[in-house]
Amino acid sequence: MNTIKKLTIANLKKDKLNVGKKIYNNIFFLKKDVKIPNSFYINYKTYENYRKNKEEIISKIKNDLENIFENKTYVVRSSINSEDLEESSFAGQFKTFLNLKSKEDLIKSIINIYDEIIDDRNKNYLEKFGKKDFKVSILIQEQVISEFSGVIFTRNPVNYLNEVVIEYVKGYGELLVDKGVTPERWRYNWEMWVDKPVNPKLDEKYLEDIKNKILEIKKEYKLEIDAEWTISKGEIYFLQLRPITTIKNINIYSNNLSKEFLPGLIKPLVWSINIPVVNSAWKKLFENLIKKDSVNIHELAKSIHYRAYFNMGIIGEIFKKLGMPRELLELLMGVYPKPPKNMFKPSLKTMIYLPKMLVFIIKNINFNSKAKNIIKTYTEKLESYKKIDFNSLSKRETIKTIDQLIEDTKKLAYFNIVTPLANSFRTLGLKKYIEKRQYSLDILKELSNQPEIKNFDPNYHLSKLKKQLIEKGEGANFEKEVNSFIEKFGLLSDSGNDFSKQQWQENRKMIIEMVKSQETIEDQETIEDKEVNIPNDKNLKKRLKKSKEIHLLKEKISFLYTNLYQIFRPLFLRLSEIFINENLLDEKEDIFYIKYEKLKKESFTKNEVKTIKEDMKEKESMTLPGTIVGDKVPDHFITQDKSSLKGIPVSNGYYSGKVSIIKGINDFSKVKKGDIIVIPYSDISWNPIFYKAGAIISESGGMLSHSAIIARELGIPAIVSVENVLKILKDDQNVFVDANQGFIETK
Repeated sequence: MNTIKKLTIANLKKDKLNVGKKIYNNIFFLKKDVKIPNSFYINYKTYENYRKNKEEIISKIKNDLENIFENKTYVVRSSINSEDLEESSFAGQFKTFLNLKSKEDLIKSIINIYDEIIDDRNKNYLEKFGKKDFKVSILIQEQVISEFSGVIFTRNPVNYLNEVVIEYVKGYGELLVDKGVTPERWRYNWEMWVDKPVNPKLDEKYLEDIKNKILEIKKEYKLEIDAEWTISKGEIYFLQLRPITTIKNINIYSNNLSKEFLPGLIKPLVWSINIPVVNSAWKKLFENLIKKDSVNIHELAKSIHYRAYFNMGIIGEIFKKLGMPRELLELLMGVYPKPPKNMFKPSLKTMIYLPKMLVFIIKNINFNSKAKNIIKTYTEKLESYKKIDFNSLSKRETIKTIDQLIEDTKKLAYFNIVTPLANSFRTLGLKKYIEKRQYSLDILKELSNQPEIKNFDPNYHLSKLKKQLIEKGEGANFEKEVNSFIEKFGLLSDSGNDFSKQQWQENRKMIIEMVKSQETIEDQETIEDKEVNIPNDKNLKKRLKKSKEIHLLKEKISFLYTNLYQIFRPLFLRLSEIFINENLLDEKEDIFYIKYEKLKKESFTKNEVKTIKEDMKEKESMTLPGTIVGDKVPDHFITQDKSSLKGIPVSNGYYSGKVSIIKGINDFSKVKKGDIIVIPYSDISWNPIFYKAGAIISESGGMLSHSAIIARELGIPAIVSVENVLKILKDDQNVFVDANQGFIETK
C-alpha cells in the first residue's frame, strides 16, 4: 500500500474520513477547477502504523518519495482531525515546514510532525477545546514562488457584517501570520469595494478574481469560510480553506434607526412603556409574516446607557426568512448608503413562510377600509381620554387608566407601523409606473399636496395664527384661536415618543412666541402652490387616487397615535402627585426615572431616583458608537481624538486593565492574569501568555496574524497595526480597549 497519495478528487472521496480537513477541503478547489500547487498527502492510517513500527513506515515513506520527488522546493504541513472544524480552526497551532529542497528534508519534517505534534506551544489551546485523541495526516505541496500572499474571509470575523475581507502582503503567507508585517486590506459589500488602500500594490483584477472564486466555493461549502491564496508568476493559487470558527449568533445593536424614533437619553419610565407598546406591534407584524412566538419583544431593542438600540441580529434573521439578504442590515445600520439591486431574493426558506405571507396579504386587501375604521374608533377613544379629569383620579383609578391606555396604544401602534409600510409599497409601485412611462416625478408631489393633510400640520396652523395676529392683533379672537390650536396640537412635544418631555399645552407663552416668529402662509414657498401636470392616463389616475388615499390615512393615523401616546404624560404626572403626597417622591418629574413595574409595586426609593438622575446626567455627554457588537457593554466608549490610539480591530469586545509590554520571550514571566499584553507581533511560541491576557494590542499584523486568530477563538478583544504602541504605552499603565472600533484610550 502506498503511504503517499496524489491529491485528487477521487482519492479524497475515498479518504474523506482518513485525512484532516486541511487536506480534504482541497476537494472544493478541485471541483471548481481553481489552481492549487501540485499536492500529495499521507493519511491517518500511516500515522497509526508509524506509532507501532517507526522504522518500517519511514522506510515505506522514503520509497514512495522516490516516485513523486522532483528537483523542486516543497512545503510540508500537518493536518490533524481537530483542525479546520466549525468549532475550532487550530490555525497556526501546528508546524509548517517551508523551503524543503531534498528528500532528506522532507523525511525530517514528516518525522518532526509525527514525533512532536503536541508540544508546549499548543498544549493550552488543545486543553481549552478539550482535544485529546489525535489522528495525524500530512500534506505535501510543491512550494510556488509567492509574489503576493493573502487571506480572504467571506464574512467579517470581527463585526460579523456580511462583507468580504481580503488581506495580503508581498512575499510568502507566513508574513501574515507571525512575522510582524501589516497587510494591505480590502473590503467588499453592496456590489462594490467599500474600503481599499490608496495606492494598492496589487492590481484590483486579482482581488476580483479571488473574491468571485471563493464566493462560488462558499455556495457549495454552505458555511462562511476563509481561504489562503498566493500569486506566482501572475497566476492565482489557493492553498487552504476552512470555516470561520468565530462566526456565531451574536447580537449586533444599532441606533441608526432607533435614534430617529427615540432620540437622546430615554428615561426608565418611558422605556418601560415604549417597549411593550411599540415592540408588541412589531412582534405582531413579524409573526403575521413568519411564525407565532418567534420574537421576544424585550430582545428587539436594548437600552444602552439610556440610548435606544435595535437588535439587528434578530431583525437580520427575520429578513433572511422573508427572502431579504442580511446585507440589508448594513443599510439600516447606516454602514453603507447605497442599496443593492434585486434586494428581495426569495429562498427555499422564504417558501416555507409564503402561505402565511399570502394570508396576511389577503387579509389586508381591504386595508384602507380597515384603517378608516381604526381612525374612527381611536378618534373616539382619544376624545374620551381628553375628557378625563386627571386631577380627580385616585391612585387605583390612575393605574387602571394607564393599563387601559397601554392596551389601546399597542393596537394603534400596529397600524402606525403597517400603514406607513403599505404607503411605501403603494408609492413605490406608483413611482415605478411613472418612471416606466417617462412621466414627470413631480406627480408624486400630489400625495402631500392634499388640502386635508394641512389639518395635521401645526406649521400651517401657526402660519394662520400669524396672519390673524398681523391683521387683527392680540385680541379676544386671537386668544380664542390660540385655544383652538392648543386643543388640536397641545399634546405635541419635542419628541412624539417621549412623554417625559414638556407638552405644548403646558407652555402657552412658548406657543405665542412660536406664532410671532412664524412666517405667514403667503411668505412660504410651498409645493402646494405649484401646479402639477397629470397626464391623461386612466390607469395612472387610478393608481394616484389609491396612493393619495393611503398617504392621507398614514398622516391621520400618525397624528392620532402621537396624541393618544402623549396621554401617558398627564396620567403619570397625576400618579406622581399622589406619590409626592405619600412622601414617596420629591418632585413631579421624578416619576419618569422609575420603571412602570416598580411604580405599580411601589418598590422604589427616593435614593434610587437620585442615583438614576445623577447617572443620566453623567452619561448625557457620552458619545456612543452607532453600532455595538455583543451584549457586554462597557462603562464608557472612546471617541477618536489626539489622546486615543487607533488600530485595526481583529477580535471584538471591550476591556479595561493594566498594560504589560512584551517584546520577547524574556518578558513572558511578568504577564499576570487579566493583563492587556502589548506586543510587536506574535507566533505560536507566544501562546502561553495569550491564555492569561484580558486583551491584546499588537504593533503589527492583520486578520490572519497569529494573535488575531487566537484572540477570536479565545473570545478576548484584540487590536493590531497600532503604530509605535510599544513606545507610547508603559508597563502597569491603565488603558481602555475598544476592539469594536479599534480605539485604545490611555488613562
